[in-house]
Formats: sequence, C-alpha cells, structure tokens
Amino acid sequence: MIAVVGDVHAGNRRPFSRVLDNGLNSRFVDTLQALKSVADMCRKCAVSHVILLGDIFESPGETVPKDVLIWIKNALTRLAESASNELIILSGNHDLHRGKSILTMFEDIPNITVVTAPVWYPVSQYDCLFIPYNRDPEKIKEQLKELTEDRGYTPDQLLFGHFECKGVVVGKAGYKTPIGINIVKLPDIFHHRFFGHIHKPMELDGVVFVGSILQNKTDEEGDEKRIILLHNDGTYRSVGLRGPRFQTVEITDPALFEDNGRDYYILKLKKPGMEDHLPRGHRFKLVHDYTTERKQRLQAKPTDTLDTLLTRYLEGLDTKLDKSDLMETTLGIWKETK
Repeated sequence: MIAVVGDVHAGNRRPFSRVLDNGLNSRFVDTLQALKSVADMCRKCAVSHVILLGDIFESPGETVPKDVLIWIKNALTRLAESASNELIILSGNHDLHRGKSILTMFEDIPNITVVTAPVWYPVSQYDCLFIPYNRDPEKIKEQLKELTEDRGYTPDQLLFGHFECKGVVVGKAGYKTPIGINIVKLPDIFHHRFFGHIHKPMELDGVVFVGSILQNKTDEEGDEKRIILLHNDGTYRSVGLRGPRFQTVEITDPALFEDNGRDYYILKLKKPGMEDHLPRGHRFKLVHDYTTERKQRLQAKPTDTLDTLLTRYLEGLDTKLDKSDLMETTLGIWKETK
C-alpha cells in the first residue's frame, strides 16, 4: 500500500499563533503533530511507500528558520521509518531557492528519495512518473511529452505532480486559476494522477488533488484534509486528517459560544459590548460586525471662530442642560488649557 500526502507548508506562521514554553511556534507544532498522525497511520495500515507531493516548507531556501529545518528533518526521518520501504519527496515551488531545491539536504537520510527533476521511478508494483515544480508551464508540457510519447496506457502507470493547473477552483471565493497546465490535455496513459500544489482536496477531470495536510489560511475554512491510500489492486481511498480548523462564528450571545480548545475562531460580534464576555488569545480574532449610528460632522470653514463652532454644535445637541451655561463653561475650559 502507498500513502500519498499533500503539501506540508512547515513554518512559523504568525496569525493565530503563540510561542510555546519550548520556544516553538504553536502552529508549527500543529504541523509536526499532523506529520506524526500521518506516520502513525502509515504504521497502522502497513504502508510500503510514502509519497510527499511537495511544498514541505512555507518559506523558500535560506529564509527557512533553523529550528524548523531541524524539527522537520526529525519528522521526515520518523515518517520514512513508518514506511517499510521508502519515503519519496517531490520538490514543490516553496522548496526552491534560486532555482535549487532545499530538499536535497534530506537525501542522506536512510529510505528517503528526493525528486528534483522529472523521472520515471518504480514504486511498489507501479511505474511512476514524477514531475516536480517548474515555473514555466510550457516546460512542463515538453517534459510530459518527452517522457510519455513512447508509452501507451497500462494499469500500473501513475503520475505524481506539483505544478499550476488551469481552471482549478481555489479559496472560498471560488477563484479559478488562470494559468498552468490544462489537465484535460494531460497524457491519457496513466491509471491515476495525484497532484499537490492545490490546497483544497478535490477530484477534477481525472486528477486527484490531494490537498494540504492542514488548513493553513482562513480561506481554507471548511476544507476536509486527508491523505490518499493507494491499494495494491489499483483502487484508492481518502483517510481524513483532523487538525486545527478555522471557524467563523457569529456572536449574538457570548454565553452560547462553545470553544473546543483546539480550533481557530473568527468571532463576528453582532452588537457592541460583548468583548469582555468572550475568550481572548492567539486562537481568537474578534471582528466587529455591526453598525453604529454616526452623526455628520460640522461643516466647518477655516475662518470659523471657536464661538461659531460651539454655537453651531450646541444648536444641534439634544440636551436638557442650559446651552448658554454649556457655552460659557466650554469656553472657560478652552482658555485654561491654552
């Protein structure tokens, strides 16, 4: 059995995060926990090979913090140990720095193979074509044509890729990617095609977009994260991953809000005065989602005197106090402060 795992995006994310007692970013720890869950699942299911579809890191190259590098190396070592044979890592766009893949530093770890160039490579009983990220879609088309033109369809041929795909819907707004490879025109010689890069899990025109292992941004709210288990008979199934999720909650009564202790919340306050009755901290973002009455400011001119402005203001003021006394008191305070 083969486990196919999507984008990891390990890094020190700032939104909804805090520094833990061990000095690590809390959301980076979420990523480490997700990788541990994948490793545990692979052991439980007796997986022979694990395939990571790229974007191991959030930041490219030299910008990856040293603590992230060290902890991810340890996590990948454990993940490689969870497979009876091999961990194969495909290079994604976030793994590149000045055209070179930072993932080559993991090649010395036992049972790990890093793919930084297009190649046919045997995995279990399958013959697999791996296409890593390339900024030029035309170059990817050339690579696919060159590596597949002498082959016909067989049930043991699989395609694994990490690149832009035209027309794929991403984000809550339903944005369609305008650039990339037209997946309808991909070579039809493969039994299955599994792609990374797209964070939303979906199946479209014969391509399985595995999706990222965690909800990384608020626009991924509602996405059900997963890995793919590919069986020896050529069938596959999704296995869900439950990490912290983004939840938008409209608050009309703070007493009704329930915090499960693990998710990230965007709390939309529907009326003023509720802030002090809601939890605060790194997992919560409070948004004022109501309108308040505002009065139009006085139409003042540069030549208006203070007396003129005060008179105009008091004329429109709804009060039972004596406006002449208010005028005298205000002018007195003004003179004292000068």
